[in-house]
Amino acid sequence: MAQVKAAEKQVKVAEKQAKAAEKIKKAVLEDPFDYTPKKMVGWYDARQLLGTAVKTVISSVFGSYSDKREIQACLAKPDTYDYSHLNEAWVDYMSDTGDGFHSTFTMANLLSEPEREVGGYPTFKGDILILGGDQVYPVANRNDYKNRFRGPFDSACRHQYEQQKAANKLFEKEHHVFAIPGNHDWYDGLSNFIKIFCQERTIGSWLTKQQRSYFAIKLPHNWWLWGIDIQLEADIDHPQLQYFDKIAAKKMQPGDKVILCTAEPSWIFTSRNNDKTYDNLKFFEQRYIVQNGFELVVTLAGDLHHYAHYALTENGKTYHKITSGGGGAFSHPTHNLKDELKLREGKFKLQATFPTKAQSRLMALRTLIFPWFNLQFAAFMGFFYLLFAWLLQENDHAFVTIINQYPLDLNGFLNYTNHVLNIILFSPFMVFFIGLAIFGVTKFTDTKSSRTPFLWLLGLVHGCVHILNGFLLIRLCSSLAFSMEISLWRQIGVLTVALFVAGGLTGCIVMGTYLFICNLVFRIHDNEAFSSFKYSGYKNFLRLHITAEALSIYPIGVERTAVWKKEGKIYHPDQKVKTKLVDEVITIKTKKYEEAPQSVPVLTHNGY
Repeated sequence: MAQVKAAEKQVKVAEKQAKAAEKIKKAVLEDPFDYTPKKMVGWYDARQLLGTAVKTVISSVFGSYSDKREIQACLAKPDTYDYSHLNEAWVDYMSDTGDGFHSTFTMANLLSEPEREVGGYPTFKGDILILGGDQVYPVANRNDYKNRFRGPFDSACRHQYEQQKAANKLFEKEHHVFAIPGNHDWYDGLSNFIKIFCQERTIGSWLTKQQRSYFAIKLPHNWWLWGIDIQLEADIDHPQLQYFDKIAAKKMQPGDKVILCTAEPSWIFTSRNNDKTYDNLKFFEQRYIVQNGFELVVTLAGDLHHYAHYALTENGKTYHKITSGGGGAFSHPTHNLKDELKLREGKFKLQATFPTKAQSRLMALRTLIFPWFNLQFAAFMGFFYLLFAWLLQENDHAFVTIINQYPLDLNGFLNYTNHVLNIILFSPFMVFFIGLAIFGVTKFTDTKSSRTPFLWLLGLVHGCVHILNGFLLIRLCSSLAFSMEISLWRQIGVLTVALFVAGGLTGCIVMGTYLFICNLVFRIHDNEAFSSFKYSGYKNFLRLHITAEALSIYPIGVERTAVWKKEGKIYHPDQKVKTKLVDEVITIKTKKYEEAPQSVPVLTHNGY
């Protein structure tokens, strides 16, 4: 009788999977593909800077008042997602997607492949895909989700369907996707995130299953995967804590192993000033995992767009903290990562990075050609210097004619400087304008990434250099314009064009040089420096394999993403995408095999 019931259950499961696979296939084939592929986000475009700043302020100020996690808790049942019936499970983990089309499409296409051999190991598409935060850039609105995230994923799955059409391997079984929100997903109060990920929709060849922005997944062989929502560095909400409390009390057993997914690697940020995110994470780990007798062996995070693996070996066991944020956004540096992190648990040592620290330092050289990558910011700087010259002329209508009487030597420059200072000192508005410019540049300084005192002085010097650059440009460009034997209006036109072009170029060079020095010497401005050149290479994701013997983690990297061109409805790459292991395969044995390790030979990592 029991065998009959088991057989009937298997039939129902198979029918359900067949229906789900057909639903995915229909969604991929009938998708209208009415999206617009986007370039990498231009973080230094003036409109982008202003828009992101406004969204950040609004979400920071009003985020706690429009916390939709409370609404989710009322409307959605506190469900778990059970995959423990599987003999083995494959889980893919990727974060920081939805930026440039080519990089996002490349990574989505790799996740869509039924199988791929990496480093001599056969790996298979995850039964579950975990998206670890920041699914879209720059902000979470409907168009960006469609153009930067949904579109590339849907198209990548169509591409894979055509590739596998003969065998039809892509739709043999049901694949699910779960996501936790990052700070960019929270910029609209989580409205679009809930619509996409919490309403059982299709994304490419995956089905969404979660009902809230956090989840607990029961995996085979006493493994669990928890995804938590930290909501813009705020405290974890009470319904979320209750959810995990009930999971721990009613559905787990002491000794169960936990893979914890969080939106940012707060263990790396412990060196920052007044950063309490790690304290929040540590509280959660202790209260809901350690005190319940579970074992937290792996913590995964995105947010930083590189791969970095820290490990602590203690009492014969190894604990891992991994940053894997290579889903498509610009690459972050690794050369400023500490070789050792002194955390409450002990000293975590850096095992591997991708890119390597040497490759990362070479990438930093790109900041020195800042104007090449940021033409809109160059235009902004050109207008700034034009405004500066206009205000000087407004306060002294004979300014441009008088300064040309000073020769281009040291004495002439000193007289010119004295003349400009007299204008400024007798003009309150000029004092306010210059003070505001220097103050704004000083506030731009990344003082939060280091505990080194007086870093704001770097910003002060940076601001003063821009003002001095303006003085010099006005003098040199006016000498050029008024030395020409042409009409006054044409001379003014030449001055305007020369000042705009030279101001944009030199202003960007000053900015790029500042970022280069700060990043390599003072170890700050990782985000600002590397976002300036929007490098799409060095992408990565994790592929986890759970068997009765062990959890194996394959860190898969892509040094160069492909350029995809559309032919009909299908995109094709300009080159074959090459993947490699960027670290050793991380192997963590299950409890019963820890007790008898000689019975199963597995690839070990750091003696564990």
